[in-house]
Amino acid sequence: MNMHSPATKPARQATTAMVQRRMAARLVSVTMLLAAVGGLSGCNAIFNIIVGPDPDPHPTVPPQQPIADQPDVPPSFNQPDAAPDAWTPPNNNTNPDINPNNYPKIHGVYVIANATNKQAVVRIRPIRPGVHVDCNLLLKSPELALSTQLFGMAQTWLVGPSRSIPVNRPPWAKTGCGAVLVDGGGLPRRLVVWQGSHKALQHASVVTKFGSKAEIRIVPDEGGLQWQPHPGLHPAPLEVHPPVPKQCVQPDSSVGVAWTEPLPAGDVTIVDIAEAPDGCRMMDLFGDKGVMTWVLCTPPGSFPYKLGDSFFVTALKHGHDLGTLKGVEILGKGFRLRAGIGSDVVYFGKGKATVQDVAGCGLTPADCGSLQRALEVEVTRENGEKATLRAGGKLEIAKGRTLHLMRARRTPVVDTACIEGATSTTKQVESVYVEVK
Repeated sequence: MNMHSPATKPARQATTAMVQRRMAARLVSVTMLLAAVGGLSGCNAIFNIIVGPDPDPHPTVPPQQPIADQPDVPPSFNQPDAAPDAWTPPNNNTNPDINPNNYPKIHGVYVIANATNKQAVVRIRPIRPGVHVDCNLLLKSPELALSTQLFGMAQTWLVGPSRSIPVNRPPWAKTGCGAVLVDGGGLPRRLVVWQGSHKALQHASVVTKFGSKAEIRIVPDEGGLQWQPHPGLHPAPLEVHPPVPKQCVQPDSSVGVAWTEPLPAGDVTIVDIAEAPDGCRMMDLFGDKGVMTWVLCTPPGSFPYKLGDSFFVTALKHGHDLGTLKGVEILGKGFRLRAGIGSDVVYFGKGKATVQDVAGCGLTPADCGSLQRALEVEVTRENGEKATLRAGGKLEIAKGRTLHLMRARRTPVVDTACIEGATSTTKQVESVYVEVK
């Protein structure tokens, strides 16, 4: 039995067997999430040693090996820092006698160069697989667009004096923009961001005399280490967000439209039903193929069927304005119910529906480090009257016809392993239409 639902994180306990099964299915995703978040601490990270130029001009890189229980960056490094100044060509090479041609080349979008006379520990964390980010938002405000929850395990380097290491796109990253989270022993946490025009090029594996625009330097700073200002270097992600205005709040992630697949085939009759307070119900349905168990989650009180009722279930592919949607329609004697998830509300008969941004709502935090922007539906009834429907509300279209809106948002930054069915470019609208004749 497969559960179709855009929300995977359980947040409430329930007493019925149906809800217990629903939560158990979601626990798998939570376990995966915890494992990914736990990776941020650096456990099982990759450790690379890059030795300095003396005495051997060629670097020695031992096989990559895991480190157990490596501590995370101290809390003081999690605080936002002032924006870096504009980039200027560096001229503080610690060893101008080094000939870069005597050292192997490295390939990267950027290189991190240790322009000091000490070894430096550098940790590089890529964005995890399945994270989608709107490039316009990332390039405009990296520290606002990203959260540390979106990054995976660290690759840790011990970089010798005057040596350089590459910064690259992870293998799973698509073309376009990207970012990694960097920090290290004595180095504050920063974001390294690039856009699609930045290609992985060949660079020297040592600090060059005049530097290059791809070279992000580690420089001395009052007995310690610091990042030299660079246009690709940005403040660390903000971990504290302002309160969410009331009109912008989305329902808890455990609440939403959901159903199990496969769908019932042909006409079926409810022979047993158990309903939870949150609107989820488990039904035993009798039809031509015998008895099957089916689960459907809609707003509490929205399901018009009871024990002994019969109905027919079909799949939906389009919404009211022909927008992309995945849904189900249940048609019985005197009742009709449509439930869907997509970029549009389900069809509710005559009238118009426009999905639009909620005025005054900016980006707000969502599950697993994702960001969301609240949407609303402007409904124009058959008589020309207009009304606005927001997440968690319902609207009477006409007598006996009600439209419920459970969730409506955009997710310009989204972890798809946590929020099923969402992308950085689409709307996510969950709606239910109930018609009682």
